[in-house]
Amino acid sequence: MAKNYFNRYVWLLNTIQSNGHVTLEKISELWQESPLNEDGSPLAERTFHNHKEAIKETFGIDIKFDKSRGYFLSDSTFSHKQNNESVYQWLLAALSVNNIIREADDLRDRILFEKIPDGQMYLNPIIQAMRDGKTIEITYRKQIEEVPEILEASPYCLKVDGQHGYMLALVRGADKPEVFALDRILSARQQRRNYKLPKDFDASVYFGNRYCISSESDSRTVEDVVLRVWGKQRENFKLNPLHKSQLTIMEDSSSEEESEKWTIFSYRMECGPELERKLLSLNDSVEIFEPASLRRAIIGHAGAIFDLYGGTSSYPEEVYEPMMSKKGWWKKLITNK
Repeated sequence: MAKNYFNRYVWLLNTIQSNGHVTLEKISELWQESPLNEDGSPLAERTFHNHKEAIKETFGIDIKFDKSRGYFLSDSTFSHKQNNESVYQWLLAALSVNNIIREADDLRDRILFEKIPDGQMYLNPIIQAMRDGKTIEITYRKQIEEVPEILEASPYCLKVDGQHGYMLALVRGADKPEVFALDRILSARQQRRNYKLPKDFDASVYFGNRYCISSESDSRTVEDVVLRVWGKQRENFKLNPLHKSQLTIMEDSSSEEESEKWTIFSYRMECGPELERKLLSLNDSVEIFEPASLRRAIIGHAGAIFDLYGGTSSYPEEVYEPMMSKKGWWKKLITNK
């Protein structure tokens, strides 16, 4: 695009969302005061409607009109497809914060935020290519020590996970799409070649069972995961589920000591190094019951850490090993205790 209208789209969405219902006159007035408006000119009606249509195509968000109250976002905007993990929500929050800081420059040294992903500069060409149905050429470096590759790809979707952004795209000549980290993209440019998104592709389904977004998880299978969470960490899990499939299947709060209370949660998701690192970071607040392979992996990590600090690791799991071969073995353990 000749101009970067992307920030304008997000500004317009933020303005309508924060006001609930707003007239075009009020939108134009607010636009004149916006830090994004360099010349202070009003927002023309034709420009507004062009932005409105572009927002619908780009974000899938419909801006409705009510004669008595003005423009508003339709109820479907914040449906299950537009949850807090969406690129839209992430960008909307980021731009809102950016506007606040611009308008309160004297507070800049008192407002601290985590770094926004380095690849944010490539969001505009990627989203524009998705909107136009065009392929995109990227210069991509998987690892710091590797030589960058120049690839032509069809962008399927964008995903934000924590402070990291990812693009799922099908490289020309490849059989299946793969995940690209935005902070490893060195350049991005839209191409003339057209592409069509597969009719059966659903981004939420594709990423639904993953604990973490990474290309190395493509070959993993979905498994039943059962965790026992102890003490105060139980409430953290309830407020911030480890995965969207989280279910509470058993709870024991009979003890007077908070540290001895526990809750058992179950999941359906992929296991891998990212999940192992997360569970290790929770120390002795979490015990893994299933799958046995994940439990063994954590035992191995714990033993290696103990050995690193000069200890001699012993594995009490040898007691449970014969039991672990049977699904649901831990239920007998809970009953006996």
